[in-house]
Amino acid sequence: MRLTGILLSTAVVFCTVATSARAVDWSKADALYSQRENNRDAIAQARADYLAILSQATAPEDKVRAVSQLGRLAIYEGSMLLPAGDAARKAVFAECWCRKPHVTIPFFSGRCDEGGFVDEISPAKLGHTEAAYYYYHSACLGYWGEVANLSEQKVFSGTLKSDIQDAYTNKVDLNFEGGGILRVEAGIYSNPAASAVGLYNPKLALTRIDAALRATDGNRFYDNVERRADVLRQLAVDEPTGRPDASSPTWKELAQSYTKAKLAEMDDIIDAEDYPLGRKAEFLFNYGQLKDIYQGLTGQTWTH
Repeated sequence: MRLTGILLSTAVVFCTVATSARAVDWSKADALYSQRENNRDAIAQARADYLAILSQATAPEDKVRAVSQLGRLAIYEGSMLLPAGDAARKAVFAECWCRKPHVTIPFFSGRCDEGGFVDEISPAKLGHTEAAYYYYHSACLGYWGEVANLSEQKVFSGTLKSDIQDAYTNKVDLNFEGGGILRVEAGIYSNPAASAVGLYNPKLALTRIDAALRATDGNRFYDNVERRADVLRQLAVDEPTGRPDASSPTWKELAQSYTKAKLAEMDDIIDAEDYPLGRKAEFLFNYGQLKDIYQGLTGQTWTH
């Protein structure tokens, strides 16, 4: 499912966490994480260090932090560095949500035979709910679904729906990662391929991405900005002369004006080097994606 640029996203490098019962040295892993921009070697080393920390962590806050950093690395590498059809992309997201999805024909069960690293902070293992679990599990599953075959998508779409429903049922913090769960929903509902599993609804996607932008720090996550532009673009494709209401510009006009305004805003950020804290790599990727959306909408190349 098309979650590129989202999601999916990523967040600040350094998280403020409570002091754990056993001190953990994050310095090496975090230093490697900060070098992740277009650098799969640094990503691989950082991933190995965070996995080692996760395997030894005893305090829940350390487990959550390690999984969050691993999830951010997976989303950046898998959705922003690897081509959409690359088998390595699928492997990155399988390592995150489920290393061995149960897909043996004809016994498609939708179960996971070997969980990914996100399972280490599941409600079953922690004894309580964490927004990080629902966000990274659903985001990685959604990205995995982009590369999965149709049968796999149909089987595991139910798991994806359950993730989102459980997040609402358990009243998890929807502000996490700048409205991350809302952003995942928007990416799914605005993807025409989601029609095959009954999840396509771009107008609902627009309400979700608008809610993500209103979330704490949501306007500093340019994954949200890119997603909103793409949702408006999809609405323009579906309804070439359509508009939200009789007095509004058309969907295409709204998409064009929004994308143009946000590109100008991002140009100012680049000039001032005032990037969202710890998210320069993701910001620059979103900027490139937004320029592509603008060109598709207007037939013109955006120049800084």
